[in-house]
This record gives sequence, structure tokens and C-alpha cells, in this order.
Amino acid sequence: MPARPKMLLAALALLGTPGCLDTHSGLRTRTDPSVMARSKATADEETRYGCRKVSIGALPRPTFYGYLRTRALARGEPGGPTEADAPPREVRWLYDTSWNLVGCVSPNGATVRFDTHQRSESLGNMQLDDALRAVFDVRTRDDVHYTKLPAPRE
Repeated sequence: MPARPKMLLAALALLGTPGCLDTHSGLRTRTDPSVMARSKATADEETRYGCRKVSIGALPRPTFYGYLRTRALARGEPGGPTEADAPPREVRWLYDTSWNLVGCVSPNGATVRFDTHQRSESLGNMQLDDALRAVFDVRTRDDVHYTKLPAPRE
């Protein structure tokens, strides 16, 4: 094949490449964090349904640390109530601001923190507010504030 058609084919091949590469890297656009949170929240409804934002500190501007997911355990489920009239027992999962699992609190207050490699560290038994401070490594006794997440858009 002569050199000229080879260069023409190479140029045509390169012209098609940016379109393919662009779909993976793309131009970074500034997106409102609340829009990103809503779109990420709808990606995994099972995890994010019924979650609350967790902020720690003095009002009017406490620091946002992550999310708290709570689920009542059913009777007969491990850790759940054993009698029909027993009060409901709940297990709680704690997520950081990027929705990475960082800890959990059992119905009896046993608190576990997970590192970035999902290795667990037992922090002991404590009340929920103290457990949140411990998992998020807040060393002050500031108030813990909960904010219910808005309902998903239709």
C-alpha cells in the first residue's frame, strides 16, 4: 500500500478515537453536590432508603459527617426480638459522606468501625450518639444532629 493511503487511514482512525476516549474521561463539569447525592442515592435504594444525615457540632452550622441507616429487626431474625410483645430492636449502619460503610451499631450498642480495607475494630458498647462520635472520630461532646433525607424524585 502506498504511503499516502496509509497516512489517510491512520488519520481517519485517529479522528474516531477521541469520541471513544471522550466517553470514558469526558469533560469535567461542575455539578451541584446535592444533585450528585440524589443521583447516587437513587442508584442503591436498598441502602439509602430511610437514611438520615449525621452532623455533629453546634448549631447553626454543625459539621456533616455522613449517613445513618436504621432497620428494625423482625422477630426470629438473628438479634431481633424474641417475643411478640417485645420492643423493636434496630441495627444501624454508618456511612461516610461518599456512602462508604464506616461502621455499624448493634441493637445492644456494640459499635464497630471499619477502615478503608473493611477491617473491623470493636469500639465497645455505647449509646448511639457516642457511637457516632467514636466511629467518625469526633473527640468532643458536641451535639449530634439528624436530618431526614428528602424522598426520591419521581
